[in-house]
Amino acid sequence: MYRQWGKRLFDVVLAVIGLVLCLVPGGVIALLVWARTGRPVVFAQNRVGRYGQPFKVYKFRTMRVEADGPDQSTITTRDDPRITPLGRKLRRWKLDELPQLWNVLRGDMSFVGPRPDVASYAERLTGVERRILDIRPGVTGLGTLKYHNEEELLASVPDPQRYNDEVIFPDKVRLNLLYVEHMSLFWDCRIIAATVYWKLPFHWLRALLREAPPGARGPVAELLADTPLKGTAEPAVPHQREAILLIGAGGHARVVLDAAQQAGFPVCCILDDYPQDADLLGVPVRARAEGLATLAPGQAFLVAVGDNRDRERLFVEMMSLGFKPVTVVHPKACVSPLARLERGVFLAAMAVVNPDAVIGDNSIVNTAASVDHGCQVGAHVHLCPGVRLSGRVSVGERSFLGTGCSVLPNLRIGKDVVVGAGAVVTWDLPDHCVAVGVPARVVKLNQKPGQREPSWGVADGK
Repeated sequence: MYRQWGKRLFDVVLAVIGLVLCLVPGGVIALLVWARTGRPVVFAQNRVGRYGQPFKVYKFRTMRVEADGPDQSTITTRDDPRITPLGRKLRRWKLDELPQLWNVLRGDMSFVGPRPDVASYAERLTGVERRILDIRPGVTGLGTLKYHNEEELLASVPDPQRYNDEVIFPDKVRLNLLYVEHMSLFWDCRIIAATVYWKLPFHWLRALLREAPPGARGPVAELLADTPLKGTAEPAVPHQREAILLIGAGGHARVVLDAAQQAGFPVCCILDDYPQDADLLGVPVRARAEGLATLAPGQAFLVAVGDNRDRERLFVEMMSLGFKPVTVVHPKACVSPLARLERGVFLAAMAVVNPDAVIGDNSIVNTAASVDHGCQVGAHVHLCPGVRLSGRVSVGERSFLGTGCSVLPNLRIGKDVVVGAGAVVTWDLPDHCVAVGVPARVVKLNQKPGQREPSWGVADGK
């Protein structure tokens, strides 16, 4: 109900109240802008709104008139010479965005939602990310809260454009998807309150509000607790991550290698029991026994093998030798902050893991697979491309779910289970079985230990 009409009613009521309250302050700001920088007082810029439709977002002018050219950067840092002295003060307190109350009243925007992007960034959204365009963009949101000091943060890095494109923008997409999934009146009220909180001029009151009540939890609370007031800390830069070692040089290793490199992990080498080539996508491949003899314990590793039992064996061996498993998440995967990824997990592009889900050690969530809220995925599991786990599904260790299969809510899939491609699981599946069809039927029980999974829906070990 709130999604259908409640949110719009909430926006209209607040926008009317806000316009009335801001009439005098807005007039004063307009006069100051006109006196300091001339006309136009209000700056309008094309942004992408709901369903990808363009609209004009309004702000008080904070930059010099000559900064409006089409070749100007859309990235703004704290010391940007285009910003006027008055504009710097307005931007600090977000007063330049007061005209967006008119955008909200018109229906172009909402009070809470993803910040509207320029077309060049909206075009980067693909697949499930485009769900962000299903709702109105917002004046504030989770991304606004986490990156309330964005201009200072960008000013502190050597390459602001690259940092924005590789770190901030993907993280904002993740947060926006989280909001789309959990949008509610309660969330909107908390986000609006938190936005005002960051802008309170009374430092003692901010310090008091910063102390969360015992037991407080949730994405908004975690963002507030983890975000520095002055921007002294910054997110990890992908290209500064530690080098990792991949185990396996088959078809699935190509997918893992590409994801690791895009996530900013340098891959020092690839070890394989029976290497066929000298390199894989430019990374050297060596015999595993020979390579391990030259590496010191403590090196980070990830097993890049699609077969569950082989992957389990290699994972256990590497752990026993003192090597450290690392989790790799493709930048275009979407993982809730309330989900938990255990050791050595791999998430491919467009994979989605929702709140309260747990992905066990050494498991694979492959391309565009989704794990809904409350799911428990055991160790050494392989969810092939396009798998859909509905809410509170349990998957036992070493199970293999083929491409495009679906599991209905609240079901249990035992350990060492194989589900065929495209199957729809409508009831619990026992341990050591093979199930195929729509609805899925058990066609084989008591699979022999060590037997390899069939390659239904899987190509080249992916």
